[in-house]
Amino acid sequence: MKHFILIVLFFTSFAVKADWVRGSITYHDGRKTSGYVKDFHSDTAPYVEFKSKMKDSSEKVLSNEIEEVEMKLRDGTLIIKYVLTSTINLAGEYKTSNSGTWLKLLFRGEFDVLGNFSAFLNASEYYINWPDDNIATMIYIQEKNGSIITGRKQLLKKSVSTIFSSKCDEMVEAVSQESFVPQSINEIMRFYVESCRTKQELQAKTE
Repeated sequence: MKHFILIVLFFTSFAVKADWVRGSITYHDGRKTSGYVKDFHSDTAPYVEFKSKMKDSSEKVLSNEIEEVEMKLRDGTLIIKYVLTSTINLAGEYKTSNSGTWLKLLFRGEFDVLGNFSAFLNASEYYINWPDDNIATMIYIQEKNGSIITGRKQLLKKSVSTIFSSKCDEMVEAVSQESFVPQSINEIMRFYVESCRTKQELQAKTE
């Protein structure tokens, strides 16, 4: 079970070249088409270019019609999801974005962990996305290499309570009482697996 805490390295951009790669598109209605996807680097791309065969003409699929895209890159398989993001504002309230963002899938189990890299914080940002929900909620973890965030304990408590209430109340209580103060997403995953999982395994989807 130790393999579930392995995390992939990821960057702000998904790629540096706009090449056609083998891949697939999964739609919100469950349909899945396989063929070739044009690799792209924008996390706000409004569409994805796709074609069934290399010789075919390409079509543009709107991002808001897509659940996720899988691309077979040289360094391994990349899966990205187009989701609305929910983050805490200055008033301490979660607010959901009006438009979607492409985020990388890092783990897949009873929930997905998505992520990107914040140049402003010099740290990775992580989002929890539950099944059948197109909203990914940011979890506020202060990692060692990140910038100092004011009120980070309260942000952590707020985010864990919002994300895991009724799904992992043991974690909510432990964070609230400060008997569990996670320093990484790995620690969140480990706690969930040891205390709250309902399935036998929680495995990483990506390599």
